This record gives sequence, structure tokens and C-alpha cells, in this order.
Amino acid sequence: MAEHEHVRVAVIGSGFGGLGAAVRLRREGITDFVVLERAGGVGGTWRDNSYPGCACDVPSHLYSFSFAPNPDWPRSFSGQEHIRAYLERVTDTFGLRPHLRFNAEVKRMTWDAERLRWDIETTAGNWSADVVVSATGPLSEPKLPDLPGLDGFPGKVFHSARWDHDYDLRGKRVAVIGTGASAIQIVPSIQPQVEKLTLFQRTPAWVLPRMDRPIGAAERAVHRALPFTTKLRRGVLWGLRELQVQAFTKHPGELGFVEQLAKRNMARAVKDPALRAKLTPDYRIGCKRILLSSTYYPALAQPNVDVVASGLSEVRGSTLVAADGTELARGHSREGGDPVVHAEEAALAKADPTDPRLAGATVYSSLEPCARRASRPAPCARLILDAGVRRVVTAWREPDTFVTDADGSAVLADGGATVLVLPEYEQRAKAPNAHLLGG
Repeated sequence: MAEHEHVRVAVIGSGFGGLGAAVRLRREGITDFVVLERAGGVGGTWRDNSYPGCACDVPSHLYSFSFAPNPDWPRSFSGQEHIRAYLERVTDTFGLRPHLRFNAEVKRMTWDAERLRWDIETTAGNWSADVVVSATGPLSEPKLPDLPGLDGFPGKVFHSARWDHDYDLRGKRVAVIGTGASAIQIVPSIQPQVEKLTLFQRTPAWVLPRMDRPIGAAERAVHRALPFTTKLRRGVLWGLRELQVQAFTKHPGELGFVEQLAKRNMARAVKDPALRAKLTPDYRIGCKRILLSSTYYPALAQPNVDVVASGLSEVRGSTLVAADGTELARGHSREGGDPVVHAEEAALAKADPTDPRLAGATVYSSLEPCARRASRPAPCARLILDAGVRRVVTAWREPDTFVTDADGSAVLADGGATVLVLPEYEQRAKAPNAHLLGG
């Protein structure tokens, strides 16, 4: 290994986990350590994800360090920008800046059994360390799926964590793929702006209201003047969450009451029985992550929103092929037989990918299979993908654009045929007994 610097401890990642480890080290009197961060700033997922509506579904006074209470949270459920600002303050308050090494992505770690140390190779130089703390997060490295035909798609691919804020969604047709925690934040945020929004839902989620509200100046002043009130608030929130865990793990038979609350939450906003049927899960609440939102169902009930469901198995040029045989292309769809293409759209639908009319297609990746059971030409040319997916989607009809979400949400972009790719997450074993999952 080339010349390097030796430290007692190397922490990998500067999100909540990495910063928490760094604070603990300093509190224990250990100052011979570095925090290796592949990006240019702290924050982890709250740095990388900034899609519209990005926020935490854990109450702010609980989603923070116990040793660094924040009396100035602006909302009971704070947004991405406030959480990232909180982490920046923690970094400064506890004197962590001198230990940070930005743009230092770990490429390899090797255990030296003779010297009893880790040899670490990064993009910013080499280190060795007696102890390594991996705080990279389990879903930090997006990986595009090995989907047949994806390589032939005439467009670009972006992950949702790289939301294009320069692209204006107003007046566009957008399709959102998936119904995970990020999608239910994106949909209500963009629905009022777009001309048409189509939500592709593989599996519906149970959604409970998110009891979010602003925290007023007087309330924050009390927390600043009487710090024990902040700790008391946190303790109450922690206790309530622990009771929920007990219900899920030891008393699942009592969850029927919670399920009824979720159904009432839906019924208040969704009056259409057919739409409610689509949105109602067929599994017991708690089997999958319960989502929190008071704006998701009202957005789905708006006249410019459609909800459809299906999965994709293949991409053929600018055509998406669903698992049930449905094909989606620009301006047409079919379920077996010859494609139904309007004459004036046929030439464009079959156009060569290099055709200038198809230029500029932009795709953001996501994590959930998407598809459209098309009984009529799809009105959207824009897609957003969500978490848990491994498939791809295209756009059709007129050129449009896509955008993505941090879990994997994505939307179509200018340029005709467009595909949405739902990435898997890649886990990379960097060294024996040390799994680095991105940074």
C-alpha cells in the first residue's frame, strides 16, 4: 500500500450514524480519528435527497440525537432542509470539522493480520486504522436493474436522489411509479402543478394521518428557556413509539383498530368506491411499512390524477412491456394483437431513437416495478418512481420529462420516448467482516 496516514479510528460516512460515532469518540477522549465522506458535505441521506416534499415521518424531537436536543424545530415533522441544517449545527457544536475528510470515497479496505490494522484506500488518499466504524447506511448505493432492453432505451438515467430542480413540472404530464414513503410525499407536492399525474401502484400501502403542525415561537421559546421540556417531549414520543412496537410484535390481533383508522383516513378523502378499492391493501396492517400522510389521499382524489397498477418485464426501444403482456409506446398501447396506433402518431412511434424529435429524454430511476394496463392511450409522458422496485417504464405520446425520488422515484423528461428505471441497491463488501454500502 502507498504512503498513508495512521489513525486510531476511521469512521466511514457523515450522516446521523457517522456524526453520532464521532461525537461519542470525542466524549470518550479519543481525538485520533477521521470521518471519511465521499461527498462534499455532511448529512447523508438528508444531503442527497431533496425531492419536493422530502421530510421525515418520525417526529422531529425524536428524530434527533438524545445528546443534542433541538428546541427550535419549526414543525412537529420537519423537512429535509431543517434536518440537514440540524446535522450541520451538530458538526460545529461538537467540533467535528477538523476530523472530516470530504470527497474521500472508500474504494478498498484490507485487514493486515500482521500489523493488526485496516489499510484503507480512498479517492483522497490512503489511511490505516486500528478500528473502522462503517456508518454508510444500508441503501446508499443505487444500482440500475439488469432489465432486458434497457440498454437500448434512447434516453438518460438519473436516480431520484439527484432531483433536477431546474426542470419545471408545471403543465406537464407526470407518472409516478410506486407508493413508498417518498412517493407519498412527492405526489401531493407536484399534483397541483402538473397537467396530469398517473400513479403506478404495485402494492397499496396502509396510510395513517401525519399529525404535522407548525411549532410556534412561544412553544420554541419555552423549550429554549426550560431544556427539560424538550427532553420530556422526546421521552413521551419515545414511549408512544415503543407501545406501537409492542402492539406489532406481541399483540398483532389488536391491530384491527389501527386498520380501521387507516380505512377511515382513506374514506374521508377518497369518495370514489373504485378508487378506494384500488388503494386498500389486502394484507394486515403492519406487515409492511405504515406510511404517514394527510395529503396523499386528497391528492389522489383530484381530477388530474389517475391510479393504475402493473409490473414491467422488458423494454423494447421506447416501448414498455408489462408482465401481463400489455405494451406501452408513444401514442399507443395493446394487450396482444397488433398495436393500435393513430395514423398521425405512427411515424413518431416508430421513429429511430436518434431522431431529433426524440432528443433530450431524461429519466430518473426508482425502486418499484411499474407498468400501465392500457385500455386507452396513456395520457402521460412523465414518470416518477418509488422505493422497492426493479423495473423500468417508458413514456409515450408527446415529448415530456421525468423526475425522481430519493427512494427511487422518477419522472420523465423532454424528448419523446422515455423510460423510468427502478434501481436496486448494491451492497459492496469492502473487506473481510466489513460491508460498506456506499457513503
